Amino acid sequence: MPDYINFKDLDESIVKRIKSGDVFIYPTDTIYGLGCSALIEESVSRIREIKKSDKPFSVIAPSKQWIYKNLEVKNRNYIKKLPGAYTFVLKIKKRIVAKNVNLGMKTLGIRIPNHEFTRFIKVPFV
Repeated sequence: MPDYINFKDLDESIVKRIKSGDVFIYPTDTIYGLGCSALIEESVSRIREIKKSDKPFSVIAPSKQWIYKNLEVKNRNYIKKLPGAYTFVLKIKKRIVAKNVNLGMKTLGIRIPNHEFTRFIKVPFV
């Protein structure tokens, strides 16, 4: 049975659940998303099954610093627009997500939504 948790009431127990593979629905500045840890292949597969999708997924980046560290950013003006309702597809410097997130491609779609929920995404990566 699904749990409903107000994102304003998130705590470490929720972070543990996500790190252990739970799938969740979350708000962004544009739509609701279906998410999981992009590091856990089985969780990503579960989302693929739910969505019946064979297209690459984008991820919410935990910070601009994470983007600069892990992705090739040729135009910093793009990243300056974040947070916001943008998805940027950038070349990966090294493997940073499960292969089934972007289907082994050398690029990754990233977002930092302009929504209070985004602060929670930073927690698992700290």
